[in-house]
Amino acid sequence: MENNEALKKACDLLAARPHSTQELRAKLNKRKFAPADIETVIAECQRLRYLDDDRLACDYAAELGRQGKGLFKIKMQLRSKGFPEPLVTRVLNEAEANEAEHAGAALQRKLPGLVRETNLNKRREKAYRFLISRGFSSDIIGTLLENTPELKT
Repeated sequence: MENNEALKKACDLLAARPHSTQELRAKLNKRKFAPADIETVIAECQRLRYLDDDRLACDYAAELGRQGKGLFKIKMQLRSKGFPEPLVTRVLNEAEANEAEHAGAALQRKLPGLVRETNLNKRREKAYRFLISRGFSSDIIGTLLENTPELKT
C-alpha cells in the first residue's frame, strides 16, 4: 500500500531531524506520493506526536536566540520553515522577553574583536552593524551600546 511507503518515508525524514508540517508535506510531495496519502501520513505523525509544529517552533526560536539571533532573524527563519503566521506571532511574543539578554551575550562574544578598533565611533558603528545584522531591534541595540563600558561615548 502506498500509504505505508509514505509513512515509512515520513518517519525516516523525521528521524533525521524535526520538520515542520509544511516541510514534511513538501518533501513527501517531491517524492510523488498521492496528496491524500500525504495528508493521512501527516495526520498520523501528528497523532503519534512525531510532528508538532508548536513545540518545534518554540524550540527552534529558543535555539536561534541562544545562537545570538534577534527577533527579526527569528521571524524570518520561522517563516522560511513554513510555520503559520499566528504561531510565528505567538512564538515571537514569548521570545521577546529574552531578546535583550541574547543581544548582550552576542555583543560580549564580539567585544574582544571590537576593542582592537581605537576609534570609539567606528567601534560603536561596528557593534551596531553586527547586532542589526543579527536581527536585533535598534531600541535594544541603542540601550546596549549606552550600557557597555567599552562602547560608551
